[in-house]
Amino acid sequence: MSTDVNKLDTFLKKNLARDLCFRSILWLVIAAAAAYFVISQSELTAIQYFELVGNALMPVVNSLGVGGILLGILGWLLKDLEATMKDSKLVEATRGWIGGFVRRFAGDLTLWTLGVLITFFAVFAVALVLSPPSQSEIVAVARLGLFLLMLTIVTGVLNVCVRRNGPTPIVNKLKNPAKLALSYGAVFATIVFFLLIAPA
Repeated sequence: MSTDVNKLDTFLKKNLARDLCFRSILWLVIAAAAAYFVISQSELTAIQYFELVGNALMPVVNSLGVGGILLGILGWLLKDLEATMKDSKLVEATRGWIGGFVRRFAGDLTLWTLGVLITFFAVFAVALVLSPPSQSEIVAVARLGLFLLMLTIVTGVLNVCVRRNGPTPIVNKLKNPAKLALSYGAVFATIVFFLLIAPA
């Protein structure tokens, strides 16, 4: 069974980043509209709803979201190794059943994480509009907004680079498979330390 073919889909599918940006804008609008509707139809204040959503979503982002980022980095490594290794058996392993599963799972999990982050960002924006922060809260609110924005952008870039055809731009700098593996390993270990080990 094939999907619908139209000019918009054809235009978007020519570029993964363009398609993801379009999806993200739609998700943001839908999530913001849903948040506004829930707040206006309930007895919850905007801040109470934001805290409720945050308490529900952030633990999920902290677990599956971090897993998505780590798996995305592993997916990047497999794609870059495929482009730099010369042994045909090793190259095939990076895109075979297991390698293909890792790359597909990384793409789907980072896409899901991106959807969760955009939902949370939309609720944050609605709460900000309906309940503007006091002067003493502006710095804390700005930090949270910047953190959410940066995390959303990083997750989006991970998703695009895992799903698109061909290696990541990192290959232009590191063309040696051993150096690639060491570099990715260092990044992987750093993220694990700061996100999983250090907070504990």
